[in-house]
Amino acid sequence: IGLFIDSKCRGGKSLASPGNPTIDGERVRVEFTSAVPLKEATLHFTTDTGLRSKREWQSAAATIDGNTITAPRPPAEANTWFISLTDERGAMVTTPVQFSTP
Repeated sequence: IGLFIDSKCRGGKSLASPGNPTIDGERVRVEFTSAVPLKEATLHFTTDTGLRSKREWQSAAATIDGNTITAPRPPAEANTWFISLTDERGAMVTTPVQFSTP
């Protein structure tokens, strides 16, 4: 929260800004902008049902190439997924949560 406030009120560097994920074959792609280099990106997904806060989540590493993140496509049975972006300061943001319907 402090980094966000600093970026708005004190001229600090802004948090990363991811676009909406798109599925391209067997991969998910996300374009992003960031004033601070990213150190990692991760796909998070669940195949469980019930309260999302109680579900078991799985993760898969994504790659960062320029201003594009590429991750494996979530499995067909995944019903909820998103990608997290973490910059060199440790500040994390996520894409909008994606919902799959059977």
